[in-house]
Amino acid sequence: MSTVAAVVAALTLAGIAVLQALAAAGRPVGRFVWGGQHEVLPPNLRIGSALSIVLYAGFAALLFSRAGVLPGGTTPFVEVATWIRSRTSCSAPR
Repeated sequence: MSTVAAVVAALTLAGIAVLQALAAAGRPVGRFVWGGQHEVLPPNLRIGSALSIVLYAGFAALLFSRAGVLPGGTTPFVEVATWIRSRTSCSAPR
């Protein structure tokens, strides 16, 4: 994976993380997250938004590791995690 692609993907994840942070903080951006049913998220969805930020950070670290920016890109854990992440993001609900 090229470094440029990893940076573009990480910037996209950062933008989504900012939106989730705003939602977790109680800002009126709920129409853009979690199905758009709430203008301001209820407490349980705010917790979910906060947890999603942690996941996005992990995904970015995985991307940078595979791109060679961070160490460990060829370890079995990172390779399997990359495979699982790519397969779950491409799966269509049935």
